Amino acid sequence: MDICLSRREAGPPRFRSKVLIKSQKSRTGFSSSPVLAGELTDRPAGLARCLPHSFVEWRRSDQKRLTHMDESVSRRHFDRVAVPTAFDDGPGKYRIGLIALSNDYTTERDFTNMRPSDQVAIFTSRLSFAPDCSVGSLSEMVPRITEAASLLVPQGRLDVIAYCCTSGTAVIGFERIQDLIRACRPGVACSTPLTASLEGLD
Repeated sequence: MDICLSRREAGPPRFRSKVLIKSQKSRTGFSSSPVLAGELTDRPAGLARCLPHSFVEWRRSDQKRLTHMDESVSRRHFDRVAVPTAFDDGPGKYRIGLIALSNDYTTERDFTNMRPSDQVAIFTSRLSFAPDCSVGSLSEMVPRITEAASLLVPQGRLDVIAYCCTSGTAVIGFERIQDLIRACRPGVACSTPLTASLEGLD
């Protein structure tokens, strides 16, 4: 909505302001609201607080045209909303779930860069890990692996879950890690850096 002010002297020191309200389509395609225009017309005192000694001129023909325009726009808008919708299966024809350590800077980027196409979707969950890497700190991850796996798109499909810690796999063991992941994701394929390396060398 554009408000154009033109002052006409009506004798010093008083003046009279003429307010012309024009309709313009906004960038989104919706016209300015006639309700606002009506408020300005019906309540010039409210506008006078911002523009002293002023009055509002509103063309009834413009108001009718705007009302018709807004009704047609609203009908088109609600027609689009009323179209039946359905959820798809989400992104990715192939889906990989990653369990990365909290201080891991590279895993997500490496997996993303190695994807052959956008048809491979990567989902990541983080596993709290201490700054120092030791047999003790690696073993402390065991109670949290199942919870981390359960946070990977819980209602969504996953083709494989990769536990992304080489040292953790060596200390905890692949079979134990697989059991912990499958406690919340029965039957899902599991992978770790060590097992993937061994399969790659075969």
